Amino acid sequence: MFFHFNGDEFVQQVLQKYDINTPEEIKPFFSVPLYMTNELISLFVARGAEMNLRTENENHLKGKLEATEKHLEDMREFSKLFLMNKLGKK
Repeated sequence: MFFHFNGDEFVQQVLQKYDINTPEEIKPFFSVPLYMTNELISLFVARGAEMNLRTENENHLKGKLEATEKHLEDMREFSKLFLMNKLGKK
């Protein structure tokens, strides 16, 4: 199937079977006019956010934040033990 925008609406066309031995040009399955691309990409991104999809960069940052939080918890515990040891308390 092939979808294209004719200026008023999206039109669906059925593609002919593609023979790999025929030197034909391969047609895109979806073409969008240039003026619609930003809006379409914005809609895809918004839908991904609704589905709680995250980018690789967002996952990387989340992992770094979790590692930092864990490190701070460990350092608080270490500081507490060190201080108690200095004060002679158990």
